[in-house]
Amino acid sequence: MQRLIAIWEKSSYTEHLLVLVLCLALTISIQKRNKYKILNRIPVYIVSLLMVFISGSVSCFATDAKYHPGLFSELAEYIDYSFTIVEMVTFSFFYYQLIGSLIVKKLIIILNIVFCLFCIYMFFMDQGFYQSMSQVIQSEVYAVEAVILLIVCLFFFIEMFTKPPYIDLKNEPIFWISTGLLFFLTCTLPYSLLESHISRNIPSFYPPSYSIFYIFYIFLFLMIIRAYLCKPEKTI
Repeated sequence: MQRLIAIWEKSSYTEHLLVLVLCLALTISIQKRNKYKILNRIPVYIVSLLMVFISGSVSCFATDAKYHPGLFSELAEYIDYSFTIVEMVTFSFFYYQLIGSLIVKKLIIILNIVFCLFCIYMFFMDQGFYQSMSQVIQSEVYAVEAVILLIVCLFFFIEMFTKPPYIDLKNEPIFWISTGLLFFLTCTLPYSLLESHISRNIPSFYPPSYSIFYIFYIFLFLMIIRAYLCKPEKTI
């Protein structure tokens, strides 16, 4: 428990706040699961991220109790690594349903296949993958994921604003989620590119700096909550 509290303190309790926002988002997404069909995979995405934090907490408890700490630590890292694939597939499929261009649809499928193969390759390329995931490897994988999703997200915005009919954006869940995702990716990608440098050269600054991710994840899930609270004007 002391280890878990120490982690929360280093992140200025942003991790704790994110978990609360995730629980709220999950509750609302389940309550309103029939409101928008386009959002029917969002609860799975939320649960996947909650699993990352749950596994991390279990790992901390196991370390404090000295009960197979290595095993639980490895499991938490693998779950965290796997979440990147879940996130990639969730938002890729989300935009696959929205984007009208057949070329871009095919590109989304190809990029997802390539990304999954890339994740597998990077996993086994890590010399210590059977003991723990390298932070450098995880940062590189996330950076690639962020670039791909950022491109797809930008294309969606271009298509949405250049093709009629024009819609009432404040009541469009896809607009709120896309805004949250675009802001999240744009703000966290620079950190991901510098993460290995920070952990290697400024190790004392690394744990607090990771709260950047938590802050922008909070913003993303607040946008997801806002999407579920839209007043439906048409069936999506």
